[in-house]
Parts: sequence; C-alpha cells; structure tokens
Amino acid sequence: MMDGRSATLNEPYQGYTNIILVEYWPTMYKWEVEICGSGKHIYVYEDEFTLD
Repeated sequence: MMDGRSATLNEPYQGYTNIILVEYWPTMYKWEVEICGSGKHIYVYEDEFTLD
C-alpha cells in the first residue's frame, strides 16, 4: 500500500531532504520513505520528518 504524501527530513540524508512516504512498518515503528532525486528507500522514525 503506497502512502504517497511528501515530507521534508529534519536532518538531510546525504544532502537530500525531500522524501515521499511509502509505507508505515508498525513492527519497527518506522516509515519506509523514498528519497526524491535518488530513488533510494530508507527507514525513518516519525519525528525525523515534517509533512509538507
């Protein structure tokens, strides 16, 4: 299930700050996000980004 909302990382990841929420993983309490511009997927906690 895709979420699709856009957000901004509070701390840049390798120079990137814009992300798209992909899916929430309740067992890890983290969001899988896609880094805009690189396409890389990483996992972040909810307090590590702000919704746009």
